[in-house]
Amino acid sequence: MSGNGVLGPLAGPDDPRERAIAELIEEVGLELRVAMHRAGVSQQATARRLGKSQSHVSSALGGSRNMTLRTLAEIAWAAGLTIEFDFTVDPAASQPDEWTD
Repeated sequence: MSGNGVLGPLAGPDDPRERAIAELIEEVGLELRVAMHRAGVSQQATARRLGKSQSHVSSALGGSRNMTLRTLAEIAWAAGLTIEFDFTVDPAASQPDEWTD
């Protein structure tokens, strides 16, 4: 990843927080594109249902812009999808003492 993609112009690839953010944005976009493909729903049809341009949907799914939870929910709704997610603890992540107060 370069400093000009999802990471933004100031964040370097060695910044673990920014790298985690970029990876999540990319993963969410990919998962949503796959789910839309499996459901037989196009970006164009999704955009029409939202009253937005196809490029709006494409840029959100492609990770070229930061997808908000609202945008994620709108696109999922327009594509007829429901969202399920799961939080797990990353055993490799350092956990500062202040997390366990």
